[in-house]
Amino acid sequence: MMISKEQFCAENYRRFFNRSHCLHVQSCIKESGQLLTLRFQIAPKRDGKVDFTNSPIFQLSAKELTSLCRFLIVRTDTVYEIPFHNGKTLKFTAEQSKGLNVQIIQKGNIASFMIPIDELFSLTGIAVSTLARREMLDSITVLTMIKNGL
Repeated sequence: MMISKEQFCAENYRRFFNRSHCLHVQSCIKESGQLLTLRFQIAPKRDGKVDFTNSPIFQLSAKELTSLCRFLIVRTDTVYEIPFHNGKTLKFTAEQSKGLNVQIIQKGNIASFMIPIDELFSLTGIAVSTLARREMLDSITVLTMIKNGL
């Protein structure tokens, strides 16, 4: 069954909030075809609504997506950082009793989002399903590959 880009993107995202910003995590199909990527976007909240105008977007490469899935599932490390060419860094810190702290660091400024343990499953699911679709495999195969160190 083929689904449109709009249907796919609408069904594969989660939003997490702090006091003044929203962290939007979404699977996306690139315009060039069926290449899938995981996108992190941070946007300010204004008048009770999220404003995505000119908000920074972080797209993960296949290698970064694989590493993130491994980090989310196996969690042998407590910190995983992804530096971007624009001087920003996406940092994930696993906190045993709280969940996952996601930080976007830019020249000393930090936006921080806590993803509770019960919400972590949805983020992991989005990451794994994106990797599975990207590699044209089923999720079980990808999970097995990640657990075996790919």
